[in-house]
Amino acid sequence: PFPIAFRTVNVSPPKSIQPLGRMPSGDWVVRVVAYFSTGASGDDGSTVLERYFRVINSAAPGPIPGPLASPAVACAPPTPGGVAPALVVVGSSDGPIESRARPVGPPAVPVRLGERLEVRVAGDSCAIAWEINATQTGTGAGFQIDQVANETNDPFLYTQNRWLLHDLPTGTLTVTATVRFSADVSVTSQWLLEVVGADVPVVRIVTPGGAESSIVRAPCGASWTFVAGTGGYENCAQEDVPDGLPVLTVAPETPLRLDVPGWTLRGWSGACGRREPTTGIQFLIVNGCDLGGWYSMDGGPALPGPAVFLPRTAGPLVRLSVQAERDGTVASVLVYLNIVATP
Repeated sequence: PFPIAFRTVNVSPPKSIQPLGRMPSGDWVVRVVAYFSTGASGDDGSTVLERYFRVINSAAPGPIPGPLASPAVACAPPTPGGVAPALVVVGSSDGPIESRARPVGPPAVPVRLGERLEVRVAGDSCAIAWEINATQTGTGAGFQIDQVANETNDPFLYTQNRWLLHDLPTGTLTVTATVRFSADVSVTSQWLLEVVGADVPVVRIVTPGGAESSIVRAPCGASWTFVAGTGGYENCAQEDVPDGLPVLTVAPETPLRLDVPGWTLRGWSGACGRREPTTGIQFLIVNGCDLGGWYSMDGGPALPGPAVFLPRTAGPLVRLSVQAERDGTVASVLVYLNIVATP
């Protein structure tokens, strides 16, 4: 699309109907800016009105092209008086979350990953442009959730009144939404949220004799996808190996099975190694020690059989990446233990 200067007219004397003339063939958005005289003196002597019109000039009838972004629900009429409507976050189990004065401060409102959180326009009036961002308190790391600039303010290209807060990290987040309803009507709102992670599977190692050994989950790094179409993750500066790992002693070449009680295993991978000697808290693979693995593609079948691996004499630190599903929620976690393979 490209703009053309259609017509600029000084209407003198004033009149209620002004012909615009012929337009080129095509699908056009016509922007009209009209200046009216009120008859009063001073700053109140004139007023300005801006409106948009969809004009399709074609010799043959055809379907009207759809917008590039359609509203989640039907657009309600704009609020009277040119006042921007309020924004609210909905979807929390504790009810709607009202925005607060900027900059927002504590206390943060707790929300849980897996809840379908949305920024909504109160009353469902439609915006024509928006930008929604989140910033982690403490690290200052920021990321964009949704944005449409719509620099021409064309209401036929983009309209929306609800935005999904998707793929949030855990921790304290400042969510900022700037929503524009017309060229001169906009609103900026903020929320301080304490995002809590969802459930993760408990991973166990089972020996051929049925003995079980627990495994310690990494301090952070889990991630989730949910039926509602959202996701989330634990944001980590680095991968730390937890302390106090259990020790499982078995004979070499003993088949060990992964078990996730109450969940369906979707995939796994494993490696063995040791703690990185400089920091003592990070995992370092030794001699390419790969314990194998298997992952299901999106929507594919679960594991075709038990998840089994053979311990190696290298290590003895073992890291397992496990992906499991329960009630439509897919969780991915890292777990650690020490496995000593000795005759």
